[in-house]
Amino acid sequence: MKRGRIKIVPSRLIVLGLGTILFMLCLAAILMLLPGLAGRARLAERVVGSLVAHSELESGTAGPETLDRALFTILQSNKTNRNISYLRFVDLKDGSIFTFDDDGVRKNLTRAEPKIWADLVSSGNAVKVENGSYDVFQTISPELSIAVNLGIDPEVAYEIEAQRRLSSIVGSIILATGIGILIMIWQTRQIEEAKGELELVLANTAEPILMTDNNLRLVFANEPARSLLGHPRGKNLRNQPLLPMIQAPENREFFATLLQGDNSGLDELETTLPGFSGRVTFKANVLEVRTELGRSFGKLVVFRDVTLEKRLEDKKISQTIHELKGMIGEVKGFIRQALGQMEDESQREQRAFLNICLDKLEKCYNTVATMVRSIVSAFKPHSIELKLRHTNLDEIVKSNFGDFESSLEKETVKGLTLSMKMPERLPTVRCDSDAISRVIMNLLINALQHCQTGSIEVEAQEKDSLVQISVRDTGTGISAPHLQRIFEPHESFRDGGTGLGLSVCRDFIRAHEGEIWADSAGKGRGSVFSFTLPKSRPVILSSSSSLTERLETECKKNGYYPILLNDLLTATRMVAEIGPNAILLDLDMEDTISGLSLAYRLKKTSDTAKIPIIAFASDLSEARSELDRYGNIAMEAYLTKNFGEEELAAAMRTVEAYWYLAQTV
Repeated sequence: MKRGRIKIVPSRLIVLGLGTILFMLCLAAILMLLPGLAGRARLAERVVGSLVAHSELESGTAGPETLDRALFTILQSNKTNRNISYLRFVDLKDGSIFTFDDDGVRKNLTRAEPKIWADLVSSGNAVKVENGSYDVFQTISPELSIAVNLGIDPEVAYEIEAQRRLSSIVGSIILATGIGILIMIWQTRQIEEAKGELELVLANTAEPILMTDNNLRLVFANEPARSLLGHPRGKNLRNQPLLPMIQAPENREFFATLLQGDNSGLDELETTLPGFSGRVTFKANVLEVRTELGRSFGKLVVFRDVTLEKRLEDKKISQTIHELKGMIGEVKGFIRQALGQMEDESQREQRAFLNICLDKLEKCYNTVATMVRSIVSAFKPHSIELKLRHTNLDEIVKSNFGDFESSLEKETVKGLTLSMKMPERLPTVRCDSDAISRVIMNLLINALQHCQTGSIEVEAQEKDSLVQISVRDTGTGISAPHLQRIFEPHESFRDGGTGLGLSVCRDFIRAHEGEIWADSAGKGRGSVFSFTLPKSRPVILSSSSSLTERLETECKKNGYYPILLNDLLTATRMVAEIGPNAILLDLDMEDTISGLSLAYRLKKTSDTAKIPIIAFASDLSEARSELDRYGNIAMEAYLTKNFGEEELAAAMRTVEAYWYLAQTV
């Protein structure tokens, strides 16, 4: 039984409540953060603003004697202010700090620090914090160039600082809570939209789909599922027990076994449905639905109509028949070749017999084509199973080109030129060699069918992380509208064509995560069919960013495009899923996981044991001895971390040779 996941969606009322709470929290956060955001200067400014008797300076018209009298008055009026420890004044013209004696005579004390003086002139305020006390400077009369300098004692400063910090902390907590609720609301809305879309899709799906809770009560059933239960329309079945509502006894027994017992061997239901002639067969897939916390929520049952598949004893019969048709075409070619060699009059009877055979094969050819059209119209395979391994593409291309060349009819060879354009070496690719061979042969046969005279060329080339194979001909060409549909099933623009060959090519290439396309300048101007396959890629496992960057750079210089795995704890599973052609492993890793431990896991896990490992270490002899102690395991190649460019290239060539030998075994 496969497992799925589902999120329980809150109601719209909960969303509204969360929105209200969010608004109140944001308002509280703003009120709490304002004192903290104001900063020390703003809080100190409030103390300056509370000074008594300095409003008369605001007019800025006082003379020198009036100014000193006003400042002396401010000093005397605030001697009892418990928030300040001292009160002085600053002359902004020269930066001098002064006070007054008991008789009101100005007494210079010191000069303001240059930075304090500059801040006063430019912004009108400054704050100096020293030993827990605040030394506050604030301009109170810009016109008279006078600023006040007051000291706030440690206790008052501590209260101000505590209030600022508390406001910031509480406001931040409230704001973070509000952001969390906002994210919850956004996610809830997304989930509700997804739920609505999902229900709409399920309701309009032609396949029966139903869901039950843990007590086997019906949660959801689309129309096809209701028909399967015997209640096609009208009645509300939600939250009712599933088994009692099923009308047909055989269906009830099937569901009981499927949902309550061990259903590993039971997944097909054969029954009758309204509107269907004969019996219909469904294949069931049960998924156990769980919440994100792991709590079981129920079971989802998805049915697939496999009636046509059951009637076809072999699910791939359409592809098999197409292959048979291709073989018949090859046999016809051999017979025509034999006829061309029988020029002696004494071989007249043999020629007559072979002509009869050729005629019979022609009729068989047309019969198979008709069968393919009729069968494929009713059935198309749902998946393609591939046996992937790292393969030398040189051998595949050259082998198929040679087979095609040797099977050509003698008459055709006279007017047709075949050529192959290959680089000195092609990289390995991870592919099913039989599937890629079929693609190349199909493209060659397709080129021959449209190019009886002229030339056919096969070209292979590297394009960054891909390998591109092209089959070029000078034949009849393809019109622009046909290029858009040429790979679709049953789309053939040739008399007697089935439209299967290129469709099979497309399915095979897409299954390899490649692309296939056709180009043509138009009718009578030839065509080019090309496909790409991803190169085999190594995996880099290292916690050292410098080593990783260098390995990536050097690999790309040699035509390899490595995969970087950052989560080293799941590296073994990820390597098994990716299937790289090599593992570049840092044995010196110690932080996230030991490189030696990872090497042991990779060599002792069946899915990764056969992948070559190129090991890197600062001390190779010590690394080898450590690997021996781990379990007598060995790497395919060892390099120091200060390896040379040619050393890594040689190691990768060793990997290529390894896969070539594995291919030939």
